[in-house]
Amino acid sequence: METKPRFYLPELDGLRFIAFLLVFIHNAPSISTSKIWTAFHEYGWIGVDLFFCLSGFLITKLLVAEREQTGDINIRNFYIRRVLRIWPLYFIYIAIGLLFIFRTDGWDAVIAAHLAGLTTFTYDVVYIFLTYKTFAVFFHLWTISYEEQFYAVIPWAIRKISPGKVNKIRVYLFIIFIAGSAIRAMFIYFNAKHPAVYMLPITHFEAILGGIAIGLGLFDDLLDKINGVALLLIGLAFNAVVFTLPNTYEIGWSLMLTYPLVGAGITLIVFGIFKGTASPINRLLRNQLLVSLGKISFGLYIFHIASLSIIGLIADGRLNNNAPSAQNATIYFFGGLILTILFSILSYLTLEKPFLKLKERFAAIPSKPI
Repeated sequence: METKPRFYLPELDGLRFIAFLLVFIHNAPSISTSKIWTAFHEYGWIGVDLFFCLSGFLITKLLVAEREQTGDINIRNFYIRRVLRIWPLYFIYIAIGLLFIFRTDGWDAVIAAHLAGLTTFTYDVVYIFLTYKTFAVFFHLWTISYEEQFYAVIPWAIRKISPGKVNKIRVYLFIIFIAGSAIRAMFIYFNAKHPAVYMLPITHFEAILGGIAIGLGLFDDLLDKINGVALLLIGLAFNAVVFTLPNTYEIGWSLMLTYPLVGAGITLIVFGIFKGTASPINRLLRNQLLVSLGKISFGLYIFHIASLSIIGLIADGRLNNNAPSAQNATIYFFGGLILTILFSILSYLTLEKPFLKLKERFAAIPSKPI
């Protein structure tokens, strides 16, 4: 029997699956030449920003609620919860990936550098500054390092923030925004090689900063008067504008507009969903299938590259065709999606769920049901 109030919005799980699907479309072979599909394929990386914003919002919201209910933040328990949620699947996946790489590439100093970055959650930094060699099964894990770097800071920051000092906190976040924008401008000015701007939290920060802001309730008084659906539509419009701009791999001054537009747009979408609980869009996102898939979104994200690779090997062998034909792309896409879901269900039931149950013992504010 629960004795603590649970903070859980099932539509945010539905939104998590949408975030994964955008990332999957971006990383999978394109299955259509239509302008709309091509735009989602090219710019589906915004799903990563949606993940960042959701993390920033939920972690901040739960930490604020913990401080309000208990008078403090138990930082030890916070890190135990993060370890139990992230580390078991993450490190098992790395071990499996290493076995695959050893069989195909052997061992060298580059792999050692990648492994050092992966195990210390500095993979984004290691990749940018030490090696640009890519191992496909690991490359997407830079986002885990990014989020772990966020986790290293956020409980201490929330503990230091004085409740009720809204204007002061807004100033702090504005200073962070200006400082990050200046660093990004410096990267652009010196023509930093992609994906330096994209992968580092000091240059790609707006979405997670927006999540923190709404988690702190900094814009409640400004945005509460606007209908949740309207906020969602404005957020979608911002991201639609991004589709007309040069993509992130084109290092140029347009990035000074791209990242703020995506961050603001994603933040408005998350805030609109959070506030519009009675809207038709929220009811759609509360669909049981979407919610169930959202609950396994961590596994979906971890496994999707490996699943696409496995299907690619099978399809190429069977079809005896190395060209990226439409038939091949369709097999890669849907086969990879199905395999990703199967791996994620298996992972959730056999590996993640026991650790999630243990994680709840350290939760001051229970969140999503297991």
